[in-house]
Amino acid sequence: MAEISDTPFGDFKPKSATGPAGASRFELPSFTKGISPQLLIDNARSQGIITKEQQADFKSRVGKDRTALQEFNEIVKKSKNPNLQYRGITPEQLEMIKEKKLFPMTAANKTARINLLKTTKTFLDEASAMDATTDVKQKTFLDQMRKAFGDFADNPVVKKITQNALKILAFIPSGPLDALEFMPKDLMLQLQEGMNMGDMQPEEAAKGGIMSIDEMIRPVGSR
Repeated sequence: MAEISDTPFGDFKPKSATGPAGASRFELPSFTKGISPQLLIDNARSQGIITKEQQADFKSRVGKDRTALQEFNEIVKKSKNPNLQYRGITPEQLEMIKEKKLFPMTAANKTARINLLKTTKTFLDEASAMDATTDVKQKTFLDQMRKAFGDFADNPVVKKITQNALKILAFIPSGPLDALEFMPKDLMLQLQEGMNMGDMQPEEAAKGGIMSIDEMIRPVGSR
């Protein structure tokens, strides 16, 4: 894969994003924040996003009908507060949980699952914020994972997550031209593929948490 610095941008010189703009593409599922579907449904009702009838319908179907959360998220996505969507586990995260022997997902291994995903997210974000090449960022992430989880860092799913989350980060234009116009077709396809987050599957409702709902759903970079 060609490095961005090797592509013919002419006088246009994009730079790698750092800090919040350079956050990795690895979003935590709602259950890791103590957010249950019921909590989000009730909050959506209190904000007038859904009706009382919809609230009762969604709450009665969650956990039984997979389309319930899909329908709820579709309504919320178009509302004044799209952050109320319930975020499920991505296929890669589920694969990671299985490889770590934390599947089936139960109350007994919930703490370990949360720790695995949160630690991975922390290390990815730290690596992505570095003013360094992609190779250095990926190596830094894997070194951190190895310190935390030992040989599990060498698991193929961890390496796949590393590549997908860190291979091409956001760009901040330094000129009036759009960098995408100058990006080679094969690199453009890789960028589009990398931005596909995949279908999310709902996790069993999590209870607890001491933060307000607004704190829990606020994007990480704005806290």
